[in-house]
Amino acid sequence: MKNAMLCLIVLAILSAPVFGGAVDLAKSSGVQGGLIVHVGCGDGDETAKLLLDQRYLVHGLDASAANVAAARKTIMAAG
Repeated sequence: MKNAMLCLIVLAILSAPVFGGAVDLAKSSGVQGGLIVHVGCGDGDETAKLLLDQRYLVHGLDASAANVAAARKTIMAAG
C-alpha cells in the first residue's frame, strides 16, 4: 500500500502541469505523508512548496547542475 501511494505521488507530480500545479495536486491527492520526488525541479520554488508538513520528505531532481544549485538556494532560504 505504501509503495502504491509513493508511486501515485511521483506520477502525479510528473503530471502536475496538466492539473494546475504540483502543490494543488499533492494536497488534493488524499495522501497523508511520504516521499515526494519532484522531477525537473528547476529553481526549486515549487519544490519548496511541496513540503506540506513534517509527514513528507521532498526531493527535487533536475538534469541541470545550475538548476540544482538554484534549487538548493531557494530551499535553504525557505527554511
